[in-house]
Amino acid sequence: MPASDKDFSDEDMWRMVLYIRNLPRAGSLGEPAVYGGSAK
Repeated sequence: MPASDKDFSDEDMWRMVLYIRNLPRAGSLGEPAVYGGSAK
């Protein structure tokens, strides 16, 4: 990943890291209704 060239402060970068680390794993919330083929 290219350097940010100080577009973000160190605090902002750590906030983004924590946000990304705490996102749910892909697929852990199940299949979205829109992909299931059943209209409600």
